[in-house]
Amino acid sequence: YVWENEAYILEQGTCLQPLMSNVLCVVSQHQARLAAHMGLGEAVRVVGLPRLDAAARCIPEAGARSGRILVTTANTWSLNDAHAESVRAAIADLVEYFSRTGSPPVAWRIAPELAQEHGLELDSASSIELAMSESSAVISLVSTVVLESMAAGLPTCIMDYRQEPLWLQSAWQIRGPRDIEPVVRQMLDPSREKLAYQAMCLEDELAPPG
Repeated sequence: YVWENEAYILEQGTCLQPLMSNVLCVVSQHQARLAAHMGLGEAVRVVGLPRLDAAARCIPEAGARSGRILVTTANTWSLNDAHAESVRAAIADLVEYFSRTGSPPVAWRIAPELAQEHGLELDSASSIELAMSESSAVISLVSTVVLESMAAGLPTCIMDYRQEPLWLQSAWQIRGPRDIEPVVRQMLDPSREKLAYQAMCLEDELAPPG
């Protein structure tokens, strides 16, 4: 609901107003800057993401591993009806693209109900870390998997059809069906420039608190 909160207290209208707490905890400096510009600066605290704070950062390298694309969603994959509709449209477009092209190989680690709608077999890896280790790139709808994937050194794409600003930064984005083919092609043969930009995004998104 970040961009759809209608209970504004500022004349120009910003999200998370009124703030129903004394403190707003955010993961990154990037998110803190966004919240500050929305009039919430005094309440913002950067707390990081504890389960990733101590994780080793892998330097992205050009060149594919297995050639496999991992597609993921968050466990809570939609926040309202409009969001659910956009997620379903995005998954349907990915299914159509990979079915039509027949390549590259794809592992689906998405919500079971979404997989059932398309008759997809879910990835059987015991953990997201194992699934990523067997993949060359990741396409994720909005989820902390984006950060985990970038930290693991994988080319990572955020897929979100909503025409709203993204709270996470990434070198690759799919905002509509026309983006799928060029993004998949680029991530399987990533340029050093894009990998450097991804490293910068990760540094901004997982900068230590303080």
